Amino acid sequence: MPYDIPGTETASGTRDSGIGTSVDSYYEYMIKSHVLFGDHEYLLMFQQAYAAVKGALQRFPWYIDANMDSKNLVWPIFNALQ
Repeated sequence: MPYDIPGTETASGTRDSGIGTSVDSYYEYMIKSHVLFGDHEYLLMFQQAYAAVKGALQRFPWYIDANMDSKNLVWPIFNALQ
């Protein structure tokens, strides 16, 4: 089963996901929208996405970039949520 988390489709057609550059704003804006607008749905969206990331990409204490279909490691680097 593929990962159910935000990602990007590369020019070669692979679907990669991580928490690094650009996609981190997706998670940040869900929390900020919840605080700014008071809409609980944004918090729920964040909680679901965060749980998916932790389950799929976390290699404690780091997070990896992975292919969303094969779940294989994409980049030999680690990221950390601050």
